[in-house]
Amino acid sequence: MNIAKKVYFLLSFVLSFFCLTKTAFASEKFVTVVNPVRISSYTKNPSESISAQQKVVSSFNLPTTWLFTYDSFQNKELVETVSHFPRQDEFGIFLEVSEALANKALVPYKKPEHWYHPNTLFLSGYAQSDRIKIIDTVFNSFKQTFGYYPTSVGSWWTDSFSLSYMHDKYGVTANLMCSDQFSTDNYQLWGQYWGAPFYPTQLHAGIPADSQNKIDVVNIQWAYRDPLNGYSSSLFSTQDYFTTDKNLNIDYFKKLLNVYLHQPDNSFGQVVVGLESDFDPSAYTGEYTKQLEFVSQLRKNEEVQVVTMNDFSRWFRNTFTETPPMHFSSNDLLGSSQVVEWYENSRYRMGIRYVPGEQKISVFDWREYSPNFYEPYFVSPNRNNHLSIVIPSIIDRQMNANTEWELPIHREDMEFHENGISFSKAINIPLFIQHNNLLRFSNKDAHLEIETVNWPYKTEGIVLRALTPAGESIFSSTKAKILVLVLFVASILMMRIGYKRSLAILWLIVFIFLYTRFSTVYMVTPGELEGLQVLESLPDGIVLVPNSVCLQCEYHSSYKPIIFSNNRGYVSTLSRKRILYDTDVLNTSREDIKKAFQNTQAKYILLTQIENYHEMLPFSPGDIGVKKVFGNANVEIWERE
Repeated sequence: MNIAKKVYFLLSFVLSFFCLTKTAFASEKFVTVVNPVRISSYTKNPSESISAQQKVVSSFNLPTTWLFTYDSFQNKELVETVSHFPRQDEFGIFLEVSEALANKALVPYKKPEHWYHPNTLFLSGYAQSDRIKIIDTVFNSFKQTFGYYPTSVGSWWTDSFSLSYMHDKYGVTANLMCSDQFSTDNYQLWGQYWGAPFYPTQLHAGIPADSQNKIDVVNIQWAYRDPLNGYSSSLFSTQDYFTTDKNLNIDYFKKLLNVYLHQPDNSFGQVVVGLESDFDPSAYTGEYTKQLEFVSQLRKNEEVQVVTMNDFSRWFRNTFTETPPMHFSSNDLLGSSQVVEWYENSRYRMGIRYVPGEQKISVFDWREYSPNFYEPYFVSPNRNNHLSIVIPSIIDRQMNANTEWELPIHREDMEFHENGISFSKAINIPLFIQHNNLLRFSNKDAHLEIETVNWPYKTEGIVLRALTPAGESIFSSTKAKILVLVLFVASILMMRIGYKRSLAILWLIVFIFLYTRFSTVYMVTPGELEGLQVLESLPDGIVLVPNSVCLQCEYHSSYKPIIFSNNRGYVSTLSRKRILYDTDVLNTSREDIKKAFQNTQAKYILLTQIENYHEMLPFSPGDIGVKKVFGNANVEIWERE
């Protein structure tokens, strides 16, 4: 080979190296443009709205995923409009259940007070058999309209049963869901991965999975939150920042994207950008255009790759067999001196904040991720007009500010590990953390380590046997008292003539017969168990529980929930607190209820709900003198102020 050829070969190799390096870098930073398409009450002309939005997208030549509701692709004019969209775009399904879809699927539909109420809008509001009918109907209708089954779906909450079914039958591999929000639009999604894609577990769509328990569907999130301020308000996000009272503009949006795209400890970055397609056409010429212009500039600079949901899911599934760990660190985007960090993997997530140089760290959020924790709506449909997805926590400042853990250490004295955290200095551990059965403590090489452990209960909860309401009634009746008296007299006579062993056998037979005859198998749901674990960690005090029975309540679990029987002894056993059955308080007038509650000497009120059974405060918390310290889909705990 002559010198000229050698030089040419060398230059070609070097240039190829840099090109490949640059391409690899770009492929690790993703922006996914997703636009949910629905027809709402304020959509004047669906075709005009989506045309205006697509005009903005196409001006930057960005591949886009459009997720259509059933009603939207029944609109012939809209379908004709989108048939001319670029081939690089992706079409999928936005899983919102309308009256038209329910009727087509032959599924009962209860018209909600507001269209966005989750008990009618989301699949989780329906029994599993009805979810299958709805899914089959919308997928087959989509195929009739567009000629194929989609691989991408979305909604603000899609349960894990539905995700598994769509993956197994229709090949769905990508799912859009809402980012964490404590309380917005009747939807509480609290505890999932913060600002990152993940595989969901087979039992819970909000819990990140490892390779053994995953649904092979990639969850990506809508409206990434500010890592510090977004914890308290979902308005601090890529979606709603300009609606806050902080006069935030596109510069704030750019900062948010920088946080999630460029983290040195992470192997990739990904952000969803988009806007619903049911607004007036003028809505797409403001912030939306500015956002896409910035995304286009990032792509032009080869800092990101803009891909559809399907393309990102393919890359993610080819790259990771399980949910990868993520570590985000950011200064306060509103300008304070605080730094926030999020560390998360398939075992736990933790949020901390601190001021650099100060000897103080605040742990404000700590979740345990377990593959055997059951989603509240996996089997039991949500019959409430609120959605509540709360993943078990050790620390949750938003739910209860008293759980925030302040450590008198510097940041370098604390480390994140795969299974938990460690400290290089001696620290005092609060009692509520010491007593949490989701944690294990050990000392290794002069380091204190705290590790998370799996959810300690069975998948569906605790199964136990207890008296039925009829049994309770019988055993407290006059006939039962006479039977006990007869057995007592017979026992005395048998003891006098020396039949002690026979007496013991007789009592055992009688007890087994009566208990079996007048009892049944019940269950305590995982949501209740989570609430009782929290109750156990709270300061000592009497717990007031409702005194009610529900003989005809609907349930879809394997066993009847024990709360239907009004047998609440398990509350005392599991929470280690004395309970008091309410006889008057919750039925007292507004004027007298506060005094009535105080007279009980109770510190807490425990309310339970499942499907159509709802225990609720009769008046506002202020009228009773209580504040909520915990709530999920099945339990509310109120503490006396």
